[in-house]
Amino acid sequence: MISILTLGMFLLGSMACNKLTGVLATPTVEYIPTRAANTSGFITQAPQAVTTVPTAPQIPEATVCGSTPTGTSYGGVSFSFDPVVANNVTPRTVPANTPPQDAAPWDAANPEYIQFKFSGYLLSGTDFEPILEVYPVMEYENVNAAAIEKIDSLRQFLKDNPTNPENIPFLPTLNAGQMLHAGVAYLNFKNGSGGRYLTQYGQSFAPINNQSMFYTFQGITNDDMYYVSAIFPLSHPDLPADDSIAPFGDPQAFSDNFPQYVLGVKTNLNSQDPSSFTPSLALLDALIQSLEVQKE
Repeated sequence: MISILTLGMFLLGSMACNKLTGVLATPTVEYIPTRAANTSGFITQAPQAVTTVPTAPQIPEATVCGSTPTGTSYGGVSFSFDPVVANNVTPRTVPANTPPQDAAPWDAANPEYIQFKFSGYLLSGTDFEPILEVYPVMEYENVNAAAIEKIDSLRQFLKDNPTNPENIPFLPTLNAGQMLHAGVAYLNFKNGSGGRYLTQYGQSFAPINNQSMFYTFQGITNDDMYYVSAIFPLSHPDLPADDSIAPFGDPQAFSDNFPQYVLGVKTNLNSQDPSSFTPSLALLDALIQSLEVQKE
């Protein structure tokens, strides 16, 4: 449940231990449920606009500075993860869903797909659960018109490898808008590729915070048969615990300076070492790079 700051709705739209770089993009919008807030604050002065935009890197296969990885396999999908990230993972086959024709876009149909849900995750009390999902592309496109557009967008995104993307594809569709994408990078997994980035979704102008921000990977197998979506909650010590206090001490000033604010946060996050995030970006990248989808 996202922001308490009713400053206006967005329109619906769209471990290697090394330095993180990323790119700027304009916030875009979809939808997500609202939630109650706790307490915290952030910066108190409007950040200055930054015109220099770093390029989105291709991340080499990670050399993880962590524990012995835990391997898991289910339904032709396998990967490994550091036990620092989570204690366990539970796979399941999610049945196909066909909602009424007048259902909201975020309640749209989906085919049968595989989901991995992580337990004992390094963070708790976040807006999103840590999950990795694998969807059959053809079946998804056959039942969900929005998926056709998003999957096509991802194909083009990976073909172009833009250094400054305005929009980055995301599935499944959320009931909120993409307020931020930082740390954009391209990752290869065992038989596919995709893009990872740090993001936050919301329905109104809200501070980027540790309860709502997450790491996501959106990718596709080399044979174009399976779409991979991963969500991992993420925190950083420079961010507030939640969205309950408006930066600048004034909701109207925050609203008026929101683009500059997001740019300042993005620039700061892009400059941070991967190990400064919880979990470390290197550990999450290594999980993604270990993924293999070999379904019959």
